[in-house]
Amino acid sequence: MNDLETIENYFAGRLPDSEKTRFEQQIVSDPELAQAVAFYIQAKQVARTEALMQRKADWEAIRRQPKRTINPTWVPFAYATAASILLILGFFLFRPQPSAQQLADRYIQAHLSILPVTMNSRPDSLQRAHQAYNDRRFAQADAIITALQRRDTSSAELLKIAGLVSLQQGNYDQAINQFHRLSQQANLRANPGLFYEALARLKRNRPDDKNIAFQLLNMVINKSLEGKKAALELVEVLD
Repeated sequence: MNDLETIENYFAGRLPDSEKTRFEQQIVSDPELAQAVAFYIQAKQVARTEALMQRKADWEAIRRQPKRTINPTWVPFAYATAASILLILGFFLFRPQPSAQQLADRYIQAHLSILPVTMNSRPDSLQRAHQAYNDRRFAQADAIITALQRRDTSSAELLKIAGLVSLQQGNYDQAINQFHRLSQQANLRANPGLFYEALARLKRNRPDDKNIAFQLLNMVINKSLEGKKAALELVEVLD
């Protein structure tokens, strides 16, 4: 079974539990597979959006056509045709769309499950933290990063990893704090702080979190910050 077939079966719910678990573990350990999953999700979303836009355009074109006198003998057939069209449109227009929380989950799984690791004979503490994170040993990664932050409280890289570790552990308050501090650093070439904070707020899902996440995502879009493409998709769901 090739990767594409496996990915399709996974999202369609056709994989047995054992294969599903093995596939999820492989996503974490195989960057190429993680990229393939991310591409699959994005392609599906683009195709769904394009199909929706095309059907809306077709429907508008039908509405603009001049009215014609209908032969009474064709009325039952016309009703049947209209019912079929409504059924098809209903499938595409009113089928459940993924929530912002689900989209945040997908982005985290596809893009934030693996951190870069420099292979050398004597990895430093930061590289060990990266490797522990990639192995989903989040408690160990957290301990390493916490020790490093005692010596350097303003490191952008440490703030980023600390936030990601907290996010993966479900410690959303801490993740939001770390990402917010990261977003305040104006000297970075690429700063994902605002976007990551929005993801953490969507995951936490307190009463005001969606509104704040919406504002943060719009800031990412307006300033063309890191995460703009995904922010556009999330804003469409939140709007």
